[in-house]
Amino acid sequence: MAVKSIRLSDFAGHSASEQEDRLADLTRDCFEPLNGDVQDLNRRIAGYETRYEMSSVTMLMLYEKQDLRETEDVCDWLMLLRLRERLGVKTS
Repeated sequence: MAVKSIRLSDFAGHSASEQEDRLADLTRDCFEPLNGDVQDLNRRIAGYETRYEMSSVTMLMLYEKQDLRETEDVCDWLMLLRLRERLGVKTS
């Protein structure tokens, strides 16, 4: 991912509208997760789904009903799901 920045010397030469647009773009980008991180997160979650032959939704239902033992893998899987949720990553 390319690093975005604003050089103050260049920024000063822009109109107020252009300055607002540049700042809005930069601010928005700061709140978006890095694609590589999201791909890794999704890959790790998919690994648990494959290993345990169940979707994350099924795992969460079983966990909430206390029908699933809380192992290290389950805790890691839960952590990854919570992280993805906090990042606001959309899942299909």
